[in-house]
Amino acid sequence: MKKPLNILMLEDNKADAELIRYELRKGDIDFSFELVETEEDFKQAVANFSPDIILSDYELPTFNGISALLIVQSICPDVPFIFVTGVMGEETAIEMLRRGATDYVLKHRLSRLVPAVERALDELGERSSRKLAEDAMRESEERYRTIFESTATANCIVERDGGISFVNNEFARLTQYSASEAIGDGKFIDLLSLEKADKDDFKKRHLAMLEEGDEAPVRAESRIRNKTGDTLNVLVTMGLLPNSERIVVSLIDVTREKQYEEELKERAERLGNFLIVASHELRHPITVIKSYTATLNEHEDKMSKEMVSDIYQTMDGAADRLTQTVEKLMDISVIDNEDLLLDRERVELEPLCLEAVGKMNSRGFETSFEIEIADNAREAEVDPKMFFELLFLLLENACVYSSVSSPVEIDLRRENGVIQVSVLDRGPGIPEADRERVFDRFYQVEEPMHHSQPGLGLGLYIVRKIVTAHGGRIWCDPREDGGSAFRFTIE
Repeated sequence: MKKPLNILMLEDNKADAELIRYELRKGDIDFSFELVETEEDFKQAVANFSPDIILSDYELPTFNGISALLIVQSICPDVPFIFVTGVMGEETAIEMLRRGATDYVLKHRLSRLVPAVERALDELGERSSRKLAEDAMRESEERYRTIFESTATANCIVERDGGISFVNNEFARLTQYSASEAIGDGKFIDLLSLEKADKDDFKKRHLAMLEEGDEAPVRAESRIRNKTGDTLNVLVTMGLLPNSERIVVSLIDVTREKQYEEELKERAERLGNFLIVASHELRHPITVIKSYTATLNEHEDKMSKEMVSDIYQTMDGAADRLTQTVEKLMDISVIDNEDLLLDRERVELEPLCLEAVGKMNSRGFETSFEIEIADNAREAEVDPKMFFELLFLLLENACVYSSVSSPVEIDLRRENGVIQVSVLDRGPGIPEADRERVFDRFYQVEEPMHHSQPGLGLGLYIVRKIVTAHGGRIWCDPREDGGSAFRFTIE
């Protein structure tokens, strides 16, 4: 059953009030009526009677309709307020409507009262429905905003024209554009400086989604540039918002994952190359030993002593090469699985240099060596065994890639309290792109299928491990007249 209207009337003329009541009953309006004429009574009625509509005279002996209107607007602004007055000029009426009155009815035209009340109540109903819808929309938007903001995914809403209308905090963090910078006249594809191919792909997918109205999300890989110009690899998900021409774009940064994937591919390629080289290094001396063993077994009694001696020397050299290869593999195994434990002591460096040169000569290298040691660099606190090993490995690397006619130089000096050791050769040199990577495990400057020099290519990796354990660093510089200068420091 419909609840009767609570009608509050501000009126000092009881006869006029009765005529108004009669007009309302005649219009089949079911109502409860309360009549007041003073400000105090009016305020109490507004607070306690809870009127659904207020009818007010314009002028009263101790109060007036304008003041009543102001009170209603401050306490219950949604309640319709209709002036019912004897005289009100057009300008005054317009001013009252401007101030917030719902309508006005002249007392000598009370036939307009019921339509005015019904119209006011209809408008109130529409406003209430609209307010409920707006509140529901606001609640829905707040809910979605909360979801958007709480997720670790960068989200934005892109309008039909490509402009951004909303971004969450993660979007601002990822792109380094604040919400005020991202939202506006700019386009999504321009803000993130997509490459042409990525721009075209985004436009194509965006247009297809709008035209087909397909709400199923679309996923793709893309690249964006943030505010500082860094390029990021992202996974993009695009989804159409229901019953709209707006799409939600989600971005997940996979730059580190992409880099890691590339590193894994590169490491796998290096490992494959290393296995090719290692198999060659192991197979070659074994082949030499087996083939010469077969030769001696069949023909030794027919050979001269000199020829037999040469064969044994060759076999011995092949065995040495095989031993060196296995030792390198063992060194790598130890270095990769354990921290190098140094036994440092203050030692003379020249004897270690001479010992490394001597070992090179014993290996059959005919290269000449030049050693220059500054007076302030003759002693250092190092692990003698490890220092000798890294110096020998650098000399071996230099001799392998240098001609016999070019001497290998060893230079030791001390600058700012730090020992710097340089091993200089006149080999083919190392391309700039490879100068840092030659110290990586399994890295080969040469193609493995064109492996022309003996060795596994692990020496420089071991060298860097030893230098790092001493608290120093190692690098490679090109020499002015050709060749390379490998330099390391010892702290």
